[in-house]
Amino acid sequence: MDISKQVLGPEHPSTLTSISYLTSTYLKQGRLKEAEDLEVQAMDISKQMFGPEHPHTLFSMGNLASIYRHQERWKEAEELDVYVVDISKQVLGLEHPNTRTSISNLASTYRKQGQWKEAEELEIKVVDSNKQALGPEHHYTLNSMANLAFTIGALGQHESAFRLMAECARLFDRNLRPNHPDTTNSKATLNRWRGMHNAQSSQSLQASAGIEAQGHMQSITAQINERHHESGRKFRRAILSRLFRGK
Repeated sequence: MDISKQVLGPEHPSTLTSISYLTSTYLKQGRLKEAEDLEVQAMDISKQMFGPEHPHTLFSMGNLASIYRHQERWKEAEELDVYVVDISKQVLGLEHPNTRTSISNLASTYRKQGQWKEAEELEIKVVDSNKQALGPEHHYTLNSMANLAFTIGALGQHESAFRLMAECARLFDRNLRPNHPDTTNSKATLNRWRGMHNAQSSQSLQASAGIEAQGHMQSITAQINERHHESGRKFRRAILSRLFRGK
């Protein structure tokens, strides 16, 4: 990155790419503050060079939202994700790969906050869009199906979640190597859900799906204060309506 800055300048696209690579490395190492500082720098440069609606800028914003998710700064991540989805739809179109990725990222932010219904609505759109653009057995399609399975499981749709995950496991096994992480993870999830369904109540399966969908959080909230969350829920529903109006 330093050499790129010296030779090409700090605002050259290749320099921005180098910054993104380094940001990704920091993120994997858990160096979240350093990753955040670099990504903010890349985002600001992209805004100045290309404008706030350019794909490079949107990509950088998506990366920053990912860092916020790692930091559990949910509202900041959500605000960035909503903006990226909105602009990506306008500039790139709903079927563009970057738009599908941004929608999936917003769904992830909702899942992390336990906003399962909002996540479900987005994930259904991602699954349908991936099937149309990539085919029903593409790796990305299967990943989006697995995400949806976790979400509907957390919503209490246990049989549907199990069937969907079973289909993911079958197609992962057919299209990827048997020891691929996605293949083994989907099979392990099925076995875990089957065991819990046989040995315990369906409520345990719902809790398990919710925990796994949130990235192995230690616990999930069993009771929701409806009065406290009503305004936030209405706001999110309004966002979803605006993002997909006419689709």
